[in-house]
Amino acid sequence: MSEWRPYGEPFCWQPKAALRLIRDSLDGEGTVASALSVYQVLTEIASDRRSDEFQTTHAHIAMKCGLGTRTVQARIKDLAQIGLIEFKVSQLKTPGTYKLLPVRQPLPIDTQPMPDVEQPLPNDTQRTFFQPLPTLEESREEDSNNKQKKHERELTRTRTRGTNKIRKLKAQIDELTDSILEGRGFGEGASRATIRDTSADESTLQSLKEELKQLIESQ
Repeated sequence: MSEWRPYGEPFCWQPKAALRLIRDSLDGEGTVASALSVYQVLTEIASDRRSDEFQTTHAHIAMKCGLGTRTVQARIKDLAQIGLIEFKVSQLKTPGTYKLLPVRQPLPIDTQPMPDVEQPLPNDTQRTFFQPLPTLEESREEDSNNKQKKHERELTRTRTRGTNKIRKLKAQIDELTDSILEGRGFGEGASRATIRDTSADESTLQSLKEELKQLIESQ
């Protein structure tokens, strides 16, 4: 069988199952991208050497894939961990030995048969129907209703605050009235010792009554 040379040029190839294994096994966009790049360079070197086992250095791999040496070292360990390569690197600065391995078990998508083109489409009970998008008029009406509901909630809160303030003012007026009566010598606890000038309290009482009147009228 003659060597396949697209456009007359030599080529290298990677099993699609191996590429999917890299994408599915490694986390992070940067990790997947650099692992694919390192694996592609390893297959290129294997193609150049015409063998699945070869010797090369981290620096050579880094130069061909445009990554740093430490990144290459990390991705080689990742590729070995997921079972795509085997490697032996000497402690000295000598070329290491690499071997490309077949994918241990094809991914499910590799063994699934192609769908039958004559298979009938699902019937109405099997189809998934999606809710149609609202029209422009419906969207405007919904927006208007939401604004009306928000206004009603704000009005209810305002009325509640006003009611609470009215109750508080009435309690202050009752308390101040009792104090004035006591100061004038009237009321249950009145005595000569409690008689005093109540003009300041009376002025405050008048102000509270005016404030109460305005608040009730605004409700």
